[in-house]
Formats: sequence, C-alpha cells, structure tokens
Amino acid sequence: MAITTGGAMQGPRSKQWTKIKPKPGRKNLNPPWTDIFYHEFLKQNPSCTLSFKYQHVKTGHSRKKKSLFFHASARRTFDGCKAVYIFTKKSKPQSTDKKICFKVRRQGEVKHLKQQQKCRPAKYLRRGAIAKALSAGVSNYYYNMLTKTPTQEVLAGNMSRSLTKDVLKKISSEVRKSSRLHNGMMLELMLTQKIIKQSGSHAASNGYLQSLQIDPFAVHLYTESGIQILTKHLKKSAPITLHLDATGSVVQKIPDQDKRVLYYALVLPGMGKDKPPLPVAELISNSHSIPTISYWLMEFRRKLCYATKRRIAQIETDHSWALINSVLLSFNKENISVYLDRAFESIYSSTLQKIPAFTVVHICSAHIMKTVAQAFGKKTADKGIKEYASFTFACLLNCTAMDEALDIFYHMCVVFKAEDDTPLVKSSKTYLNKCILQTQDTKVEESEAHTAETKCSRDSGSNSVVGKSPFTQAFQVKCDQAECDILSEDVTSVKNQFFCSGIIEVLLESYMGIFPLWSGVLLGDLMRHRKVRSCKIEAKGKTRETNCHVELWFGLVKHSILQKRKFLRPAEFVSKMFASIQGRYLEHINKHNLPLDILEKKVSGCTNTGDDQQEQWAKRESSSHSRTKSKYFNPPAKLPMPKTKKIQHKKINSTKENLGDKDAQLTRLWGRKDTEVIVAVLQLQTKGRNIVIHHSELCSLRPNQWLTGEVIEGLFHVAAHKLNILSKIYILNHYTAGAILFGDRTQLSHYSLPKVNLSNYQAVLSFVLVNNNHWKMLYINAARSMVYLVDPAPSKLELQHSEDAAKKIQEFLKMRRTCHGKTDWVDIKWKGELMSHPVQQDGHSCGVIVVKMAKSVMESFPKIPRMTFGTSKKEMANERRALGLEVLEASIFDEHTNCAMCATFKPPGSGPGITNWVQCDECERWFHAQCLCMKNAEFEKAKGGMWNCVLCE
Repeated sequence: MAITTGGAMQGPRSKQWTKIKPKPGRKNLNPPWTDIFYHEFLKQNPSCTLSFKYQHVKTGHSRKKKSLFFHASARRTFDGCKAVYIFTKKSKPQSTDKKICFKVRRQGEVKHLKQQQKCRPAKYLRRGAIAKALSAGVSNYYYNMLTKTPTQEVLAGNMSRSLTKDVLKKISSEVRKSSRLHNGMMLELMLTQKIIKQSGSHAASNGYLQSLQIDPFAVHLYTESGIQILTKHLKKSAPITLHLDATGSVVQKIPDQDKRVLYYALVLPGMGKDKPPLPVAELISNSHSIPTISYWLMEFRRKLCYATKRRIAQIETDHSWALINSVLLSFNKENISVYLDRAFESIYSSTLQKIPAFTVVHICSAHIMKTVAQAFGKKTADKGIKEYASFTFACLLNCTAMDEALDIFYHMCVVFKAEDDTPLVKSSKTYLNKCILQTQDTKVEESEAHTAETKCSRDSGSNSVVGKSPFTQAFQVKCDQAECDILSEDVTSVKNQFFCSGIIEVLLESYMGIFPLWSGVLLGDLMRHRKVRSCKIEAKGKTRETNCHVELWFGLVKHSILQKRKFLRPAEFVSKMFASIQGRYLEHINKHNLPLDILEKKVSGCTNTGDDQQEQWAKRESSSHSRTKSKYFNPPAKLPMPKTKKIQHKKINSTKENLGDKDAQLTRLWGRKDTEVIVAVLQLQTKGRNIVIHHSELCSLRPNQWLTGEVIEGLFHVAAHKLNILSKIYILNHYTAGAILFGDRTQLSHYSLPKVNLSNYQAVLSFVLVNNNHWKMLYINAARSMVYLVDPAPSKLELQHSEDAAKKIQEFLKMRRTCHGKTDWVDIKWKGELMSHPVQQDGHSCGVIVVKMAKSVMESFPKIPRMTFGTSKKEMANERRALGLEVLEASIFDEHTNCAMCATFKPPGSGPGITNWVQCDECERWFHAQCLCMKNAEFEKAKGGMWNCVLCE
C-alpha cells in the first residue's frame, strides 16, 4: 500500500473546501465530499477502491473540546478484503490555509483477488458528464477512458476512472429512459402522434403517424406532403415506378407479441448522388401477412386518389408473395391469377384495341437472378453448366417480346434436355451463345402459331398459380416441341456436355408460369404488342428493373438517420424518421424543381376516386450516376463451359499410379512402430458417421497379427458401400452384437438400438469376440428366419452355438418391444443353422476369414453363399495386404486439413481461441499442438526447425 499507518494525504483545496464544508450546526460535509477525498487519495494509492461508510464533523458548540474536528471511515470494496481506512483532521481548516491536509491510517490486512475489478459509483455532476459523453457510444467512451487510466490502476483492478461496461450501459440506459414520453410503448406512440399533429405548419390532418394498431402491432406512416410530392411526379409525362421492400433490426419487439417487427417502405427512386430516394409511405408491423400489408397500401392509395386520378405505372418488389399479392389487391383489385390472365391477353389478344391501365408488378432482377442461380446449383454440381444456364436465363429475363422469349426457351430446352451432341444441339448452342454475347440479330416476327398453340392449351389440371397460368402452357408447348425435335435427331456417340434436364424442370415448375413478373414483357409501352412489328427489333427500352432504390433507402435509415443503432422503441423510431423526413422533403423539392407550396398544400377530400385514366408513356430520365454492371446481364469474357471429363486411358494410368502409391504407403506404415496417429477414416452405413482407423489398428493387418474389431467393422462397411447393399443389410456394431449374445441381461437395454427400424432391412450382418481371442461372424436372415454364428475355426458345436444365438436374438427383440414399443421382427421364430465355409489353418487369421465370409454373404445376397476361398498361410498374407489397401483407398480422411490425432479441424473440448498447428516435415501430416500436449517452448522450437511426428521418429 502506498499509504502507511499514520500517513498524510493532501485534502481538498480551499475552493473545494468552501464547496463541501458543513453548514452551520450540521455535523456532515456536503456532497460531493467523497469524490473529492477519493480523488486526492487515489494520487497516493492508485490500487484501492473505497466505499465511504461514516463521517462526523465537530460543531462549534460541542462540549468535547479535545475531540477531532473531522472523522471518517472507508472500506475497500474488493471481495474478502477487510482493510478499513480512517480519515481524520484535528483542527478546523482556516480561511487562510492554502493546503488542507488529512491524516490517513489503515486498519486490517489488505487482500486482493486476481482478475477482480471494482469501481466507485459515478454520482452527481460526474454522472451527468459521463451520460453526455456516451452519445458517441459506450464502447468508444470505455476504451478512450481506459487508455487514459494509469497502468497501475488497471492491473490492480481499480476501474474507477473508466468504469466498467455494465455501469456505462446502465448510465446510457438511464439517459434513454429520461427522454421517453412514457414507459408504456403504446401510450408513448399515442403521445408522439399527438405531438406530431401539433408540431407546426407542415403537419397535416393526421401528421405522420396515420394509423396505430395494437395487436397485431402496425403503424402506418405517411404525410400529405409526401402524397403531394408523389402527385406532382405522377402528373409529369414520365411513368413513375415505386419500390417496395422490408427490412428488420430497426424496431424492437413488442411486449407479449412474439413476432419480430419489420420496417416496410414504398420509395420514390433516387436520381443520382445528390438526389437520394424518398419514401412516400412506410409501415412498421409484426404481422407480415397479406391483410396487414394490403390494408396499409389500400389506405395510402385511397388518400392518393383524393389528390390525383393517375395510376402508379409500376411497383418493384422482391420475390415475396405477401408483397406481390398485397400490391395487386391494393392497386389493381385482383389476385395473381387474374393478373397473369390480364397480362396474357394484353400480349396476345388481337381483339383488344386499347389496353386498360393497370399497375405493373415486377420482381427485382437481382433477387430473381440470385434465386434462380441457387436453384440451378442444386440441380448440377458442374459450375460451368450452372453459370451457362444462369446467363441464358438472364437473356430470358431481358426479353420484352413473348416470341423472343419462346425462341430462347426452346433452344434452352434443346441444349439442356438432349443427351447427345446432335446438329440440333449445336445450332441451339450457337443461338444461345449469340444471345449471351449480345451480338445476335434477333428476329421477332408475329407468329400466329404461338398464339394458337397457347390459346388451345390454356386449361391446366393444376390448381397452383403456376399450374393455372397461361404462360406455363405457352412455354410447355415449346418444351414439348423441343423434345420431339430431339427424338427426331439421329443418335451420336458424342455426349452433350450441357445435358441437365433438371434446369428446365426448375424453370417450368416455379418460374415460367410467372414470366411477366420478372421479365421485361410488361415494362414500357404495352401498345407495342398491338403494333405490326418489322422483322428486326428496334432499340429496346427498359428490359429489367431492380430494387436498389429501396435498398439504398434502408442503408440511409440504418446508417444516417439511426446512426447504426438497432432495435429502437417504436416511438423513438417514429420521432427520428419524422425529424429526418421533413428536411428530405425540402431537399427533394429543391432538387426536382417542384413548387415549395407543396408543403403547405393539403389533400382535399374527393368522392370521385376513379382510377381508369390511361397513362401517357415516355422515356424515364436516366440517372446521373454510373450504374454498376451486373454479372449475368453483360457479355462474359469467356463463355462458361462444363467440366471436361478425363479420357478413359488416363483414368486407368492414374488408378495404377494411385495403387502404387497406396501400396508403398502401406509398406511404410507397416514398417513403423505402432502409434495412435490416424491413418484412415471410413464412412459408416449411417450418413454422417465415420469410424477412425489408427496406425496401430492398421498394423494389426500385418502377417501373423490378430485383427482389431475397428478394422474388421470398417472393412464390413467398405464392402457394403462397394456392393451397394446398404438398404438391404444392416451392419451391426460388433460391441452391440457381443452384448446381445454374451452380455449381462440387465444391461441389455443400453444396446437396444431405439433409432433403428429393422423392418427397413432384410438381414443383419456383424461379428463377435469370443473368449477375448477369437472372432466369429454373425448373420441374421429375416426372410429365412435363420441365425448363423459362423466360426472360422473347425468346431463340432457350431450348430448349437447358432441355436443359442437365435434364442438370444429372440430375447433381444422382445426387450426392444418392451422398452421402446418396437415390433419389427419380434414375431419371427428364429432358428439356428449351419453355413458351409473354409476354415482357418493358423491361430491368428480368424478376423481375415470373417471379413472374407462377410463379403461372400453380401455378394450373393439374398442367396446363401458358397465359399471357396483359400486359407493357406500365403493366401492369408496376400489377403491382409489387399485389405490394408482397401482401407487406405476407401479413406475419406483429409490429412492436409484435419488433425492426424483427432481427425477434426478444431481440437476437441474447450481450448484457446487460436489453434496452433504443427506439420511433420517427413510425412507432411498436420497436428493440433493441443492434441500433442505440446508446450509453448516445444511449439516454438518446432516452428523454427525440423519436426517429426511420433509416426516418423
């Protein structure tokens, strides 16, 4: 301790003493005397945090003339520490004293536990100053103050200068709570709504918060100023596109309501760097259903109809059926099926002289491209095919004419559904390549055949939206035509590298039926479908649209308006948005040369809300900022191609070389001293489960060695995978098999296989250990009701042992019925039976023969095998090497990625955050330093020089 018994401490200065000195007749110093005393105490003893418990000041009329003027005590706050500090002053300070000193003495022993942190409470003016500084964030303030704290204080656990993060969070929470209008969320929202209504001349009849629903929670946000701005844009010649989407993490959950709250925005697009997007209607709600969203949009459209009769030309959304259906109900008063029928008639009907005005709903091109590309990736593992299909889909997406789309889809069907590389396939690939590279002169003649075909096949047996869509039938006709043309081609010996019929299936099942929602066929002037077109298409107008404007608005909300704060209370979110939106109205009006009286003008009520006036179409003004190029909508530098398959003779050579490597590897491993290094990982019958083969277990395959159970069981599973009988024969773990036949009956329930349904299999194959020195094969055939316990060694009791095994199997199945209610195989009357087989000629090859017998059973299943393999010493030695090679070849262990001691990427159990790896310089296997129990000094030595693992030492 820096302060010893009887030490002195410089107390408060004269100005500070004037502030805290006791009032006449009072026996206590005034606040904040504790902070002033501790501040001076800290200069001499930085390791202590004190809690002042007692103080007494001698008054002028005290009868104790020799008593101390001031006496106070404070104890250390660290757990287990009983030290107390006594602060005293004998005489009263005088006004002429420049320095006021106090005596400090300690009572008791100081005890301070390691890793313990304490701090004094922040009170009075200091707490207010901290609250003000926390506006920059708790973490920023904490680390800034921590850098200013002397190292000695930090090491001693004294956090009084910087405070702890928990204390700072509490202060920050107090500041936020103090700014609330009410602790109740709904009452606070109501008060906010009332304040906004009365907040100035810009406020309209209902201000900004137009509607409040409590359960489910929903708040409608829009202003009359926003409606007037949208009205001015609608009255211009260019058609208006609004962008609709939702985002989360901006508003916190409502108490007693489970669903998260999303923020929806209907946004006017931005037009460059200085013209950001502007929301005209917003919604915060935890009900993300069609009724809630459509009610919000209907109310907004009703208010908009009071100001103008013009329709919104297009609304861009993401691939959300709730948003799509809500927009159609609110703006077109129709469902998705009616909308698709209307779109089909607008494109094909020759009787319509005038297309009725309606709002076009379009899915963001970026969203649909991402979704479709992911769907293609699930149908093929070849990246080249997936990329090529995505580029061709982008050509479909860019189509503004139905005939052009049908032609592209026809050629896609030919390329992806034909198995042989015929002249027709080559012609279709050439056509698609030109489309992708955007160098093709596309012919779009008015085809009466297309119209007739689609009209005659519009009836569908499916009740789904896609199934009932007339566009599904139109594209299905093209697919059928392509299949007929493929069948009419002569078969060739060259296979089509692009063959992947799943791509066309994905398109027909999910996307082609809603073709108008994501393509350019409804973008622009729809009267172009009525005009007689020339043989070549003129320069295209808008072919696609994205939802980038609403995504940009969400970025502005989260980063600029909310300053990266998340999960605000609804009232706080509404207040911040309203404060920002007023200034953004002024900016938008100024940048777009709109009249300033918009902010003062109110929407007058109107009974005539007719909305059937036809829009006048014109080109949209281009954005001033440069657009980022999209991957699939620009010609690639090189056309994607499928992976080229290796020539057959190369495969043979590669296999021979691989076998040679494995043979040499097996020889090296057998020549080393037994270790626990992992040399192979074999896949089990159950998906996702593996068996680990250590070096010592692989060495049991050496001649004259007794095989371990892990190697035998692993070889069972390798053979089952090769022979593809995993769905017919269940490979039973040998420990479980041993427990069933020879284990304690009271412990049998621990091996009851509760998750296995034996009815899914026709047989069970396993092996058991007898007398701890001999392996036998166990084969249970359900179709024959037979149990075979096959002994590799000559035995006269083999039939009796099989009959005993049958009884144990019967008991085991009845136990499963009792414990788990499983009745599979329980009614079968099991019998023991003999199986003819070769016998071993030595005392250590029983495991090898068990593997050979099991392979024979699998190969001849469901018939009983005839085993004729040899069991001589030489034949057994050759078989051991062959089995060792099988283990190494079937291994799925990646020794360059996983540890050779635990077979995983991360070490088992809890450990340090950073995993240290070390590589053997001879075999190049990788190991976790933690798995090797390697100390830091050993690890640093291995890093700096040569290091060999236990296998290579």
